[in-house]
Amino acid sequence: LGESLDVDAALAEHAEYSISQRQRLDDIVRYAETRACRRQTLLSYFGDEFEGPCGNCDNCAAAPGGVTAAGSP
Repeated sequence: LGESLDVDAALAEHAEYSISQRQRLDDIVRYAETRACRRQTLLSYFGDEFEGPCGNCDNCAAAPGGVTAAGSP
């Protein structure tokens, strides 16, 4: 019975880890695919505020007029 609990605990821990890793991967994909200011996106992820756009990242440089609005898809 004790061995069964160990296996169940290990399976639960693995499932939790898998969910966590999937969320991290989804966050990375969202960052890579965003057309919004990357600096603003990255700082927002870590809970910081930035009155963007920065005008320096690849997305800002590629936007018409050289600047992209935050929150652009």
